[in-house]
Amino acid sequence: MKPEKRAMHLILLQPASTGIYWLEVLRENDSLNILGAGFEPIVNNEDAEQPLKQDSSALQTALQAINRKLKLGWMTKHEVIVIAPSHRLTARFLEAPAAEGETLSDLVSFEVSEALHVPIEDISWDMLISSGREAEEKTQLLWVAARKEYIDELLHSWPEDRLAPTQVTPDFWGYYEYILGADPSFLDEPSMIITQEDGRASITIADRKAIYLTRSVPLKRHIPASQKLDEAGAEEYSLAQEIERTLYYAADRFARGSIKGMLCCGFEDWSFDRIKTVAHNNGLELSQVTKSHILKYFSGKHDDIIGGHLSLLCIAYCSLNRDIAGPNLLEDAAQNVNWKNFLPEAALPSKKFTTMACSLAGIFLVLWIGKGIWFSHAVEARLDKGEDLIKLSNKLQLEEVGLRQMLSANVNFAELFLFLAETLPEGIMIKNINLDFKSGVEIALKGGNNQRAVDLQQKLNDSPFFRDIVLDRSVVEKEGFIIYLRGKLQPSR
Repeated sequence: MKPEKRAMHLILLQPASTGIYWLEVLRENDSLNILGAGFEPIVNNEDAEQPLKQDSSALQTALQAINRKLKLGWMTKHEVIVIAPSHRLTARFLEAPAAEGETLSDLVSFEVSEALHVPIEDISWDMLISSGREAEEKTQLLWVAARKEYIDELLHSWPEDRLAPTQVTPDFWGYYEYILGADPSFLDEPSMIITQEDGRASITIADRKAIYLTRSVPLKRHIPASQKLDEAGAEEYSLAQEIERTLYYAADRFARGSIKGMLCCGFEDWSFDRIKTVAHNNGLELSQVTKSHILKYFSGKHDDIIGGHLSLLCIAYCSLNRDIAGPNLLEDAAQNVNWKNFLPEAALPSKKFTTMACSLAGIFLVLWIGKGIWFSHAVEARLDKGEDLIKLSNKLQLEEVGLRQMLSANVNFAELFLFLAETLPEGIMIKNINLDFKSGVEIALKGGNNQRAVDLQQKLNDSPFFRDIVLDRSVVEKEGFIIYLRGKLQPSR
């Protein structure tokens, strides 16, 4: 959530597989001044595929080295923004009725919990509403979520000093809002934004109103030997394939030819031969954003700025120049700000004084709380019962809506379910299924592999019950290998 008053001094950190990119920026009047930047290597990296799970001692050593290079004073009020890798997060587009405040938050939290099949208490999430969106009847937004255990793991390994995070956020929203501020005409029509991130790429489809789709894809895949490509060529080959696959995924929302532009952020050492071919074949106007484009908004020392700082520069520009906070996966940023960071050591009270003051305050609180403990307990008991009744009511309403849709739909559901039971291969079970003429079909299958999923997809499309069934994604979850399919219902003739 956006603080009431933002600090004008930002520290931005982006962990990578081999180190941490860092950037220190200060806003003075209307000028954004870069005070320092660099890349601090991390040794003893145990898991290069998960940048935020390095050895705790090695991570703290790197952060301490960064801390010594900062221009922070004893009384400096600052914020620390940590960029989380996009492939560890889940992001989905949501179109909701016109709502604000707690009503909108409750609606989104319900959708998040339903989509991830995890209780909302175990999820850290936030939402992004485009700054370019005009007042409309419906609210279009993108929610971003991660398991709380992942965020807690990050905070547990992070040192409690001046670099304690006040915000954990992905980077794709920084690129998006930077483009809206620098060249809003680019997003007048749906466009594709491609960004680079530590051996991966994020592919985002958006316009001025909202971000509709974002995917994080690896750039190091197995390339057929017949291609005879070097490492750089192999990465470009992989990205070209993922661009084509993303256009296929987006076909249900954007008809072929409706996506007009392709903006590549970074990739300064790429040849772009294959990317240009993909753009030309799909009618996309290709353009590029490099660090030189955004550095014109910053003063100060630019010698240490490299391509890996591009996302940090975009987020700093949005936070300080456009006053956009972006999604924050920390539940309460204020709890993560150590007040000792803003005070000199000599100004801190003695331990004896602190102990006595805390003891007196504790006695006062016990007496005050004891006076109303019975009343509070009674109120909480009734609130718990009320919440259970509300949840039951909502569940019954959803079931009633589903039954009414099944009655009014021109589909023989009995034959449909018999077809699924006969068609599913041995070893594959239905984990979850959602059938709706408006929102389409969503099927989650447990077991199998990608090849069997492709075969099953073809059988479903050939049946009289389904159409436009596509493979959404295949992931490994706690239950095992899960295959997600989506498409549409085929009315009975």
